[in-house]
Amino acid sequence: FVQIFVSVMVLFAPVSIVCLLAGGVGLKFRRFIVIDAVGTIASLVLIRWLGFQFGGSIDSIVDFIGEYRWQVLAVSVLCVLYIIFKDTRNGSNSLLAFIRKVRDKS
Repeated sequence: FVQIFVSVMVLFAPVSIVCLLAGGVGLKFRRFIVIDAVGTIASLVLIRWLGFQFGGSIDSIVDFIGEYRWQVLAVSVLCVLYIIFKDTRNGSNSLLAFIRKVRDKS
């Protein structure tokens, strides 16, 4: 059952952690390659199809960002700085504290 579940995961989400999981549960290499290739090709076809469907809408967003690039950059930087500030004030539950703990253990 686990190999079937992992095979479906590889088919629909052929990302590195899922591929690592497939190797961990002992999925046969040939089966993995076929499922991964089919999943990747299907993902690319879906992305291309969605790109054609929403091309006009995305073009208007790209034009907006191109026109207001400095304002968008400023808002992005402020958002990141706010998240970092909020995270550092969170103390031991912060993401930075977790990264430090992991780094210190290795």
